Amino acid sequence: MRRRYGRNYPSWLLELAGLLPYACVAFAGYLLSLLVLIHGFAVPMRGSWGDVLALGGAFIFFVCCVLMLFSACVPSRELSLQAPMVYIMPGLLYSGLSWPPFDMSQVAAAFGALLPMTYAGISLRDSMLLGYSPSLWSNVGIMLAAAAGCFLVSCGIFHWRRQRGFRRAQAEGEVAA
Repeated sequence: MRRRYGRNYPSWLLELAGLLPYACVAFAGYLLSLLVLIHGFAVPMRGSWGDVLALGGAFIFFVCCVLMLFSACVPSRELSLQAPMVYIMPGLLYSGLSWPPFDMSQVAAAFGALLPMTYAGISLRDSMLLGYSPSLWSNVGIMLAAAAGCFLVSCGIFHWRRQRGFRRAQAEGEVAA
């Protein structure tokens, strides 16, 4: 059996190489969506472009890292596509955009605190329509910290699974020889 990645590549570098293309394409899509909103649908942009782009970048990084964590945990390609849906689909309902967190049960509010949309949606709306968001930078910090945590955990799980695969391949090679 031919291995896809050799031992000479560190696990964190492989994870980063998997993350960056998706994050860059997602950020380009975010920027294009903002431009269409502002110039195509005349949604006012009263806030700073730097603030809005920093918020979008943190959101994309958080989402990509959470999805990488799901991908590292599941045993098959099919589940790596299905498992994140359980996490993403309730995102709009529990993010605070549909109804305020103070009106949710404690379980729903706790689940909402784990979702990136909770930190990005209201801050984006406030930045674009009001010109400022009082919680923007705290939300960016929360999303970046959560993304870094998810990235580190996914790197650890990926590294452990790679090492286990290398050991299994080595044991099979010794048995076959």
